[in-house]
Amino acid sequence: MKSTLRQMLEQFGGRSLYVRLTLYAVLVIIFSTALRVLFVTTVLDRDARKTAADNQFATATYIARDIDARVRLRLDFLRLTADLFSGGSKSEDRRWLDGNLSYRLLFPAGLALYDPAGALIAETSAPGGQPASVTGEDWVAKALSTADPIIAKLYSKHDHPLMMVAAAVRDPSGRPIALVTGTADLLDDNFLRPVYEQKIGEAGSVVVVDPEANLLVTTSLGPKFLVPAAPPGVNPLHDKGRSGFRGVGETVNAQGQRVLSAMVSIPAAGWFLVVQEPVEQAYRPVFRLKNNFILIGGVYIVVAGFIVYSVLTFLLGPLTEAARRLHAMARNHEPIDFLPLRRDDEIGLIVTGFNSLLTNLREKEALVSHLAYHDALTGLPNLQLFRDRLSQALHYAQRQDGGLALLYLDLDGFKPVNDRCGHAAGDAVLREVAQRIAGLLRKSDTVARIGGDEFAVILTEPGEGAAAVAEKCREAICRPVSFEGREVSVGVSIGIAHFPVDGTTEAELLKNADAAMYRAKRCAREGSADACKSPASPL
Repeated sequence: MKSTLRQMLEQFGGRSLYVRLTLYAVLVIIFSTALRVLFVTTVLDRDARKTAADNQFATATYIARDIDARVRLRLDFLRLTADLFSGGSKSEDRRWLDGNLSYRLLFPAGLALYDPAGALIAETSAPGGQPASVTGEDWVAKALSTADPIIAKLYSKHDHPLMMVAAAVRDPSGRPIALVTGTADLLDDNFLRPVYEQKIGEAGSVVVVDPEANLLVTTSLGPKFLVPAAPPGVNPLHDKGRSGFRGVGETVNAQGQRVLSAMVSIPAAGWFLVVQEPVEQAYRPVFRLKNNFILIGGVYIVVAGFIVYSVLTFLLGPLTEAARRLHAMARNHEPIDFLPLRRDDEIGLIVTGFNSLLTNLREKEALVSHLAYHDALTGLPNLQLFRDRLSQALHYAQRQDGGLALLYLDLDGFKPVNDRCGHAAGDAVLREVAQRIAGLLRKSDTVARIGGDEFAVILTEPGEGAAAVAEKCREAICRPVSFEGREVSVGVSIGIAHFPVDGTTEAELLKNADAAMYRAKRCAREGSADACKSPASPL
């Protein structure tokens, strides 16, 4: 080795220190670059695979939580519906079901009321039709015996996948006296449509599995809904899910393809969700980064030389710093933030691209957050955000020993506006009503749209002014709304519930305010005055 090196030195410049330093520098660069490539690619491969797995699991967790919230919302709604049922004649039961307008958003296929034997008592007027009898269904006994609503069954009707939810209606002694069911359409935009339209890279997929029924509830691969799952032993991936595995890892799917798979439970339904992606696709950035890094190492070796090495070190300094910060951000050692832009070259383009991507992600995150908690038509808080605000207001009122009032508003005569003038006019009325109500409130108060033409107002520390605010709302809402050169009018029925007089929990206040609103509506129908005469008194 020594004689060979000496021969090279003599051939390329004899005893020249410059040549020697250059050759030694080249050797050092080759050796150090080889070590760097070996070490960094090993660490990069490990960390990037972990990052890909973490991202896969985070995606699965986000989707599963969204589905769980949608299922739980329907279960909670049916529980509240069962709690509000007081019993009556068949016609009264039908009016009670139809009067609960909120069901149309969650159960567009309708609600139905059955006696404990399974015979149909009443159903809503919503299209779809409920079974005339559920006698003999294996879920009936379970629904009557449990205190919580259950998912009764999943089935298809008229090419629509449906989910029936059932809850027992009990008398004051706790004895089941009826069974209320709601049928949700899995194709609805506010249910599972976003799941089967979900795209995971180029060849990834999202699958929701009901292990008890051995069904693929929905999948982003065709066919989309209620497909029988493979029996045990055929699909190792689903076998792991049935056995209770929840997490992320590499496995083999039914097609024999190795995939990166994340499994997360959907507790409200007893389902589990699988997000899978071929490992070639999942780790493609890893392979690209490794190849690029090896290429950079080769460039180091070819270019060589102490001066070239110094120049490259200078040129790649900002990239190294950016990579270090990105690595620190990925490990949560630093907060995710914009990278400093120091040069207007390729490295600057990378930094600019990252900063633009981060800006875009933050904007989308803010938009998604806003859409998740606000009504798309009026811009008001939706039911989910309303419940959160109500919970916070209750906690504050309890701590401060203060007061709180809840106003439940339901528009009168809104359906005729839609029928006569079209849905565009109805939407204009809803937006105008939302603006008028919001303009009457303080910043500390909240107005939300919680149903089709239903609104709710939270008044913090209302004192004696809840009725006055309700009257102002009534006057504002009853003023005509101009739409395309014509004026349309609606009325309003308002129910008021005070904390702690009318309830100390969210459910109690909502129930009592809703009941007060329905009393006001009933009085308006039975009396000679119109619905705008006066809001209902607090319960």
